[in-house]
Amino acid sequence: MLRILHLSHMPLLERLCEYSLSQLCNLEELHVNYNAKLSTINSRAFLISNHEERHILLKKIFINNNNLSYLERGTLDMKNIENIDIKENPWSCDCLNQWLIDEVIPVYLRIDEEAAKHLRCVKPTDMENKTLYDMHSQNKTMRCLRFYESSVQSTWLLIGVVSGVLIGIAFAMFAVYIYRIKILNFGNFNYPAYSRV
Repeated sequence: MLRILHLSHMPLLERLCEYSLSQLCNLEELHVNYNAKLSTINSRAFLISNHEERHILLKKIFINNNNLSYLERGTLDMKNIENIDIKENPWSCDCLNQWLIDEVIPVYLRIDEEAAKHLRCVKPTDMENKTLYDMHSQNKTMRCLRFYESSVQSTWLLIGVVSGVLIGIAFAMFAVYIYRIKILNFGNFNYPAYSRV
């Protein structure tokens, strides 16, 4: 009956897939840390695969010092957590991680206030080095990055199209101008006088 599991310092570990730990029903403490390539933990990784799909009742979870930018809502059941460490990950501060601010930070503050206050955003650029704690204490709602990125891309596309149309109009006007000058000059052409002998 396994209660503590360490999956740490594993250089090839990139993701925890759904139901990765589903057979470990009695697991209470999980260390998945110091894995430089670990960037994804599926939201069902800590579910027991049965009819009701309930969470493994983890009390302690350490997912610090990985390469995690996102942790989907519902990945962790925060009700039973007695100890947690999620620091030293490149967290993205956008709407997909809003639940970290709303649900995880309050629990983290009770457990380790100092660590919770130093969790920092790494991206997007305008959120870099802001703390999740500050956003929690100010009741901030993070914007959706994908929408923002697509609107920025749309703006650049629109600028490109408008610029292309304006350049096309300018070129057409120049061509008409040159054509008219040639026509006018052709009409004023003085033919040389020939003598008829």
